[in-house]
Amino acid sequence: MLSATNSAAQDQPTIQKDSVQVTAFTLSSYKKDFKVFSWVPKLNLRVNGPIASGSQIYAEFTAAGGSAWKFDCKTEETGAGHWWQVEDCGGRDALGEDKGTTYTGPVNFTIKMRNELMGGDATLFSGKFKVAKVHSNETGPNYVNHFVYYVDQDWNLPQGSRQVDVPGRGSRQSKLWHHRDRRQPNAYNLAARSIHLDALGM
Repeated sequence: MLSATNSAAQDQPTIQKDSVQVTAFTLSSYKKDFKVFSWVPKLNLRVNGPIASGSQIYAEFTAAGGSAWKFDCKTEETGAGHWWQVEDCGGRDALGEDKGTTYTGPVNFTIKMRNELMGGDATLFSGKFKVAKVHSNETGPNYVNHFVYYVDQDWNLPQGSRQVDVPGRGSRQSKLWHHRDRRQPNAYNLAARSIHLDALGM
């Protein structure tokens, strides 16, 4: 997340901030055009109780250009001292192929809870993230606009560096970091990338 705010009161449930995971779920079409890929948001998070009977967790996403999504997440009554895990909220199953967008850039979102029985509607969490894209490895004129979309979180990824002394050439450095494979944004496979500074003349 680029930024996040957690809103809470003692009698309200709270969002476990480090559990919030937003995914740009890539769709295989855009407005029924299968030559263009698009995306919709998908959400995982943990809610700390209490969650009163009749409550409904839902999310709202807005982006430049008029893109907007609103969807409910599965919710169950949860006592104080316990938590409720929201899994795979949104995505294609909840929003459908026709809600996809090709927009990339910052997206604002809020996680809310309403309770029609008690007459309440509260914002539990608000944040912002950035969507980027990378081309699929398909080739040919029909695949020019086949992009895989992902949430850019490289700024928040662990990285390390190493220095190697090469006889006759001095020291060489490289940096290494791990992240999810951008070409499989809905999987949990880790890929490793390395930048060799000596290749850049450094």
